[in-house]
Amino acid sequence: MLRTLILLVLVPAVFSQLKWRLISAKSESDQFPAPRRDSSIGFDQTRNQLVIFGGRGAENFDDTWIFDLRNGSWTKVDATTDDGVNIPERRFSMVYGTEGDNFYVATGEFSGDSDSPRRFFNDIFRYEFSSKTWTRLGKNSEVKPQERYGSAGGIFNDGKGVNGFYITHGFSGTRYSNTFKFDFVDDKWVEKFSGSNNYNPNYPHARCLHSGTVTNPDELVMYGGCLG
Repeated sequence: MLRTLILLVLVPAVFSQLKWRLISAKSESDQFPAPRRDSSIGFDQTRNQLVIFGGRGAENFDDTWIFDLRNGSWTKVDATTDDGVNIPERRFSMVYGTEGDNFYVATGEFSGDSDSPRRFFNDIFRYEFSSKTWTRLGKNSEVKPQERYGSAGGIFNDGKGVNGFYITHGFSGTRYSNTFKFDFVDDKWVEKFSGSNNYNPNYPHARCLHSGTVTNPDELVMYGGCLG
């Protein structure tokens, strides 16, 4: 598990090319998040900062951190919730995405410890950069995805308004091949694809731990993953 930020930047040249550049906090006395993997990360364009939530290392985490790209410093956020209780539980391997002032986290796994058993999630939360507040969404949604981790999905943000948040596939004792969209306007989940059997060559097999991104408002691309 690492806690180092690495940024892919476009460097102007005769032939513009991408290269990796290591980003470190400017002072070793600054706070740092504990080393971790499988966390969520988003970019706040307005404030030029990153947000990181959750992940796993020596333990499973439920902390929220901001990295300021202008001055290179970490800040731990004392995030609250709309009801004071529903901060997202400790988890890793979530689906996440950012739009405007909002960062979204859905699904994931808690690997268990001496106090709590292993569990999976099918919830969705919104973090507001301006208020530093987490809100649980879809509380009254009649349709919900099965609890899962290792899914793919996210948000397509073209600056014209976001129409929803996608998750697809994943695992929680069984591997899934269905796809859900969370509608922000109606505050509910909608099943967009009910899945397929693994012998159908026209659709991707059930899998988890794959990559994916939303390339249009209702178009999701996925790659790779674990079949068994």
